[in-house]
Order: sequence, then structure tokens, then C-alpha cells
Amino acid sequence: MNEIQWRRTHFAIKKDGKYKHFPAQNYNTELNKSCLFLSEEAAYRNASIYDEVVQVELREIPKEEWAKWTK
Repeated sequence: MNEIQWRRTHFAIKKDGKYKHFPAQNYNTELNKSCLFLSEEAAYRNASIYDEVVQVELREIPKEEWAKWTK
């Protein structure tokens, strides 16, 4: 198995299985850069009372490894 090139931990705000996106503050199931925070504190500052802050780990993997996951 090839080694992971890098990994980064981010945080996202989630409610009812959907991620909160900024600046529009709408919720949907897509996870992209408009809903990621670099620190847990920043995520909590932007969360509503019924939101959940979740940890998201981004990993860069070799193309061959990605092919195994997408079959």
C-alpha cells in the first residue's frame, strides 16, 4: 500500500446529515471548502444551537489507491 502524501484536519458544522455552507449559511449534503474551518473554535463560533461540529480529515492519496475506492 502506498503512503499517504499528507493529511489535514478541518472542522465542519453539520445538522440532520447536511453541512452548513458559508457565507450563505445554507445546508446541503456536499462537503467542500465553503463549509470547512481550520480550527474547532471557529466552527463553534459559527454554529447554531442545534448544529453539531464534526472533524473532517482530508487526505491526499496516490491515484492508484483512489481507483480502488471508486470501483
